[in-house]
Amino acid sequence: MQKIIYLIFAFVFTLDLFATDPQFIFDPEGFELTKLDYRRWQRDEFMIKYIYPVISDEKQNELVLNAKSDRKKSRLAYDAFDFIKCSPIKNVKLTYFCIFFHNNTMTDALARLSTYYEGDGHHRAGTFVNLESDSAHYLGKNLIAGHNMNSTSMRNFFELASAKNEFLNHRERRFKENVFKQLEEHSNGQYYEFITASIQGDHRRTLSHEADHALFGSYPEYRDAVYKFWDEVVTEKDKKGMIEILTDVMHYPKDDVKVLRDEFQAFMLMEGAESLAFYEYIGKYQEKLYKTLLKTGIKPAFRDGPDIPLCEDKMKGFKNKILKMFIR
Repeated sequence: MQKIIYLIFAFVFTLDLFATDPQFIFDPEGFELTKLDYRRWQRDEFMIKYIYPVISDEKQNELVLNAKSDRKKSRLAYDAFDFIKCSPIKNVKLTYFCIFFHNNTMTDALARLSTYYEGDGHHRAGTFVNLESDSAHYLGKNLIAGHNMNSTSMRNFFELASAKNEFLNHRERRFKENVFKQLEEHSNGQYYEFITASIQGDHRRTLSHEADHALFGSYPEYRDAVYKFWDEVVTEKDKKGMIEILTDVMHYPKDDVKVLRDEFQAFMLMEGAESLAFYEYIGKYQEKLYKTLLKTGIKPAFRDGPDIPLCEDKMKGFKNKILKMFIR
């Protein structure tokens, strides 16, 4: 049995050596954290300028004529190649967003960096996870739609990896050489937040969640408002319920107050929150938290248009529809 396990790891390692390098583009112009500008950045530049040209003209015509959505187009192009595009977010204090084409490329590159940054239910922050001996951890990370971390944790991770001669997998090495070094140069060594998503997932929803993490990390006044809201507005019963979801179900570290408060606000405010982890608490807290944060002068991600009303408004509309079905 042990020999079989070794053979499996040897096979995986061999595949890693022959893995194709993702193409990387750094767009220094970036985009503003608004729905319209992100759509311009993602669809017009990323999809049309960079993905379509690598597909044959015949296939490209088929995509344009027959695909009903940008997401369908991207999935048809799945096997063409791998891709990473990074940009600064212009209206957020020194934050970079990278969108990956394949989710597994993002996982290979960032699973251990993410755990080193914030830990999880099995590891404390600052831990180097051995992926060969902790496959369950790796598979769990492979289900994650996006990541957030900061320049300090990434610098420490790579410095310690070098000092300890820690093995970096192929994607980690390529991320360090092509992405991390570019971010370091562009930021001139300053502190920055770093967030990611992948085209395979619901990347705008994911970006709304990860961008709120960036706001929490970059702006002390935003972070302080979240802490105060949690302490003074959220009931003890609801605190217990949400912490259980974050730690027992989602495996965030139980003893890291900062991570738990950060996840609370990101899950509470993200697009589509009413169908995710905190759905039963949205109507009670989302609008109050949003208005509290607005008083700091910092607006949570993608709250820039009328087409995404607060979830409480959606819930009221849904309840009214249900009532009309039964009350004649």
